[in-house]
Amino acid sequence: MLRPVQVAQQRHLVGAGVACALAAALDKPVLGVHHLEGHLLSTFLAADAPQFPFVALLVSGGHTQLMRVDDVGHYALLGETIDDAAGEAFDK
Repeated sequence: MLRPVQVAQQRHLVGAGVACALAAALDKPVLGVHHLEGHLLSTFLAADAPQFPFVALLVSGGHTQLMRVDDVGHYALLGETIDDAAGEAFDK
C-alpha cells in the first residue's frame, strides 16, 4: 500500500507529464517551478506582502517546515517535523 507522501509524489509526476504534453501540443515552453518555493513566495500575491527577511511556516502535504526567507532563492531551514507532516491532515 502506498503512503500518502508516495501518492502525492505520483500526482506531481502525472501533473508534470500532462504539462509537458500540453506544452508540446501547443508549441509552448515548459517552466519548472519549485513546489515548496511556490508556497513560500505565494505570500507576495497578497496586498500586504512581507518584507525580506521573514520567517514562514511552510505546511503542505509532505512537509511542515519553519523557514527563514532572506530573499528569493535564499532560504534557511530553521526546523521541521520528523514524522508526519501537518499538511497530511488535509490529504486524508
